[in-house]
Amino acid sequence: MNEQFKQVALRWLELRDSPGARPSLDAFCAAEFPGHTAQQKSLLIQLDRFDEALQHWIEPNKEEAPNIVGYNFLDQIAVGGMGVVWRAYEDRLCRVLAVKVMKQGLRDHPPSIASFQSEAQLTARLAHPNLVPIHELGVCQDGRYFYSMKLVEGQTLAEKLRRPDDIVTQRMALLKVFSQICQGVAFAHKQSIIHRDLKPENIMLGAQGEVQVMDWGLALDLNQKHPRVQIDSTNPKTFEFLGEEMVCGTRGYMSPEQASCVAIIDCRSDVFALGVMLCELLTGALPTGLFETDGMTLNSTIMDNLRAKFKTQAVDNRLGNLALRCLATNPADRPKNAGDVGAELDQYLYGVEQERRRRKLVSQLAFVAVLAALVMLMGLLEFQSLWKSEHQARIAADDSRQRTRRILDEWSRAVVDEWLDL
Repeated sequence: MNEQFKQVALRWLELRDSPGARPSLDAFCAAEFPGHTAQQKSLLIQLDRFDEALQHWIEPNKEEAPNIVGYNFLDQIAVGGMGVVWRAYEDRLCRVLAVKVMKQGLRDHPPSIASFQSEAQLTARLAHPNLVPIHELGVCQDGRYFYSMKLVEGQTLAEKLRRPDDIVTQRMALLKVFSQICQGVAFAHKQSIIHRDLKPENIMLGAQGEVQVMDWGLALDLNQKHPRVQIDSTNPKTFEFLGEEMVCGTRGYMSPEQASCVAIIDCRSDVFALGVMLCELLTGALPTGLFETDGMTLNSTIMDNLRAKFKTQAVDNRLGNLALRCLATNPADRPKNAGDVGAELDQYLYGVEQERRRRKLVSQLAFVAVLAALVMLMGLLEFQSLWKSEHQARIAADDSRQRTRRILDEWSRAVVDEWLDL
């Protein structure tokens, strides 16, 4: 980095943090770097991200609880790029909710306001058991926007995957969770809404067994044209400039077309992220290094390693093939949407359940057959014992009759015949 760029970078940070209106990044680059390149613009974006992340690390709780009539704020739940999620008590309905409030620094930033409102409006349209319902969209007394939603107590899927449990033993439970994720995303896809940031950190597992797809801040309605919005760089997502386009999402889960801005994205971009998550659920590890250096070609070595890992960990071929098809470089080779992924997975789970029931029935029938054989054997043994007892009784009776006859014969000869002679 040369001295001129250092001076320009410092000037950009001063302008960015100064009160009042600030120039856009494009306008600043045009003024400071006539004929600027995407690389210079990208460097300033990286500088923004590092500086904001550093400030967030130094002062992680600098956001103060907002003042909203009817809400009593209890504590912070999470801090994102655009806003802070609070646990709050709603006085009117006497319940505890989650309230997402814009960060103070974005209060006067129109693109951020538009993005925040869009997030709330899109999420509110997604009334599904696997999606968090939005209750209210409003404005705090200091002018920041907020929206309230259902509070989901539990853990994220990422936290569950970090547990030391054997991935094989909990595989079926994780696949049932993944099925619910597909159902929620499929509902959004039916309305032409794509999430664009599907990952285990954005999946909430509630204490009552509910599965919720969270954080629709990067969601896009495919039926509407939206300007690309730059999000606060403290967001733990990846943002890069390639030419005039901005990449938004999380590295490792983004499809090649989403990561490169070369092609128009659709529901199959979410399908790619679902494929990465499925690999993670099946093997317990994120498949890293999926792409070659050009960012558009899948790394064949990684794919071969995945197949080998599936075989080592006894992953069913149907599941492995589904995951690999979701990771296809060409979107046309992937399932069309999350509904197709979920349907194929549910068909597999149904087959496994039917096989489990069949084996259980066979086991029960075998148990009944063995039990019947034991009863029959016991009956035969009892019959043999009774027959033997009866046979011995008959022999004893015959012996008794014979003894009696001998006694009578002797008595007859000794007494009766002698008396008759007299």
